[in-house]
Amino acid sequence: LGVRNPFRISWDEVFQVPLIANVGLASWESVFLGSKGGNFRWPCAEGPQTNLRAIDYTECKGIENGTIDARGVSLWDYDHNFGTSVTGVARLSSSEWPTDLRNLIAVSDYTRSWIKLIEVTTSGIRGSPIDLLSEVQGPVQLKQGPDGWLYYLSIVAQKLYRVRYEVNTNRPEVVSVFPPEDANNVEISAAIRVRFSKRIR
Repeated sequence: LGVRNPFRISWDEVFQVPLIANVGLASWESVFLGSKGGNFRWPCAEGPQTNLRAIDYTECKGIENGTIDARGVSLWDYDHNFGTSVTGVARLSSSEWPTDLRNLIAVSDYTRSWIKLIEVTTSGIRGSPIDLLSEVQGPVQLKQGPDGWLYYLSIVAQKLYRVRYEVNTNRPEVVSVFPPEDANNVEISAAIRVRFSKRIR
């Protein structure tokens, strides 16, 4: 109950419940932890915002004063000032992922064209989201494939992409070297600190 537009739902192997990517109205997008009898409070609330037009409905008053149970858990609510649409949610549970990324949850946004990773407990997000990919051209679906890697479907590019983790072993390319401003006209034998600008491919 109380979801506005549960655009994507995926089964979570860790919590053994559905993860729900809920498209909000004007201000908030949400990732819900599905539960039996859960109530996520729409249209009485959107994310943490409760000053909606429906607040005067009898049902909303009941949620507000506790006579109606609203136990739904929101793992992550993020706000926005323009059109936004959360369109995918998937757990990275495969051992192919390094330990610092394993069991994080991938979340995609169609309008903003990004995929982020979040660490969650059964009560909500822990820490800040991690930027995984940007400019992914309208992602509309996320799945962990049988090979353990993350796949996303881009409706703009009309392609299916695979995201996998690889250790970068390329040596950085030195683009430029910047000596400090006070290093002009110093003796050749003098020791100075320099700053390197590098490009990693």
